[in-house]
Amino acid sequence: MQAWLILTITSQVRMRMEVKSIPATTPLFLYLAYQAVHSPLQVPYEYERLYENIQDKDRRVYAGMVAAMDEGVGNLTNALKEAKLWDNTVFIFSTDNGGRPSTGGNNYPLRGEKKTLWEGGMHGVGFVAGGKLTQSGKVNRDFIHVSDWYPTLMTLAGSKVNESLGLDGFNQWETINDNAPSPRKTLLHNIDPLWPKLGEPHPGYAWDTRVRAALRMGDYKIITGDPGPGKWKKPPSENSAHHEYGGRSRN
Repeated sequence: MQAWLILTITSQVRMRMEVKSIPATTPLFLYLAYQAVHSPLQVPYEYERLYENIQDKDRRVYAGMVAAMDEGVGNLTNALKEAKLWDNTVFIFSTDNGGRPSTGGNNYPLRGEKKTLWEGGMHGVGFVAGGKLTQSGKVNRDFIHVSDWYPTLMTLAGSKVNESLGLDGFNQWETINDNAPSPRKTLLHNIDPLWPKLGEPHPGYAWDTRVRAALRMGDYKIITGDPGPGKWKKPPSENSAHHEYGGRSRN
């Protein structure tokens, strides 16, 4: 999806029409998945010119795409408020992975990029807003994973999650709304036995450390096999060239 199509899909007029057709007393779940910000890097010039101070072309267009997406999200927010739905809304903005510096993204000071097991590839940011929150403007650095959204939203909707299903997620509403400690302590990021193995086997180990995998426990994380490129890359906006800091994959 091209960046300018975002504006069409979440245009002020269409968004108002769609949202206003929903009765205020009707439960609503709305999932809006933007293709941007993503390659190919394309955006109308009116958004790119907002960032003429950025010398790197890819980074400048990328920033313009973020601005276009932000406008679309703002249109949705305004439509919910006009329809008198905002006060009973939980609005979640999230991401699926880290950026790719070769196409305008940047994860610094985190290491690595999209498709890697380093924090730059999987440590995303987001926010929760809406009138349903009892407090706002707080920064939460607790341990939350995308799999936690399902039990969290089910709880908010008044539905009981079937614990016999063995879900990986946790209800994080008290963490988000009340700053309570996260119930999550561990996270298995990945096990990929099909990825080419890297390193030497360790006789006597229960786990083949050549297999690509990552596990986090509290503030500690163990990576085995090939985690992918592990460089630190500063934003190119500091000058016209990409800054790279070396880092080698280690078992």
